[in-house]
Amino acid sequence: MAHPGGIESPALMEIPTFRDQVADYNIFEVRIDGGGKRLPSAQDLLHDTADWRHDLDVTVLAFAQWLSEMKLRSNSSLQQMLAEMGIIRNGITSNNTDLTEFKRNTATVQQQMQSQISDLRDKLTDAYTEIANMKKTKSHFEQEVHADCQSLSEQLQFKTLELETLKKAYAHTHQQLQQQIIQLQTEVNELRMKGDDVNRQQHLTFEQSVNKVSEVAGLPSFVDFEDAATVC
Repeated sequence: MAHPGGIESPALMEIPTFRDQVADYNIFEVRIDGGGKRLPSAQDLLHDTADWRHDLDVTVLAFAQWLSEMKLRSNSSLQQMLAEMGIIRNGITSNNTDLTEFKRNTATVQQQMQSQISDLRDKLTDAYTEIANMKKTKSHFEQEVHADCQSLSEQLQFKTLELETLKKAYAHTHQQLQQQIIQLQTEVNELRMKGDDVNRQQHLTFEQSVNKVSEVAGLPSFVDFEDAATVC
């Protein structure tokens, strides 16, 4: 484990004991280069024991001091961690409360939305039913209107033919009446001419009769008699 300051922790360092070092030196009592110098034995190391123990005490003291500092820091970190955990716990509790309230509100809103959706579905069903009825009514009305239009068209054609027939009959009758009027006018003219001839003949006959009477009775001439008749 690394020290917070970057120094390796002595707790993880493998510190050999004195017995281990003596054993190691006893095991490796060998000669180098087949007749060279001999490695130091355990007895030779006894002279350096005091210095080595002094260094070991300093190391242990430093380790104990570092361990005490680490304990204090751990306690402080633990207290800080507990405080932060308390804050987190309070936040979680508050969030759970908010979440419960949100779930309750969501359930209420969901129920309201389901109720509104049900109402809308019912209204939509009613609207579709009404539209279907309107389509049926429209189809029936269109059929009736089509039948009425066809009937009126047939009646119009019949009336048109009847009117054409009446026009032809009127034209023929009018022509006949005009011919009859012309014929009547001709007959009237002929009758008028005949009447004029009869009147003229009667007038001449009357004049002759008056002249004869005047001659017999010695009366004035026809002219005087005519003047006298005119005065009367």
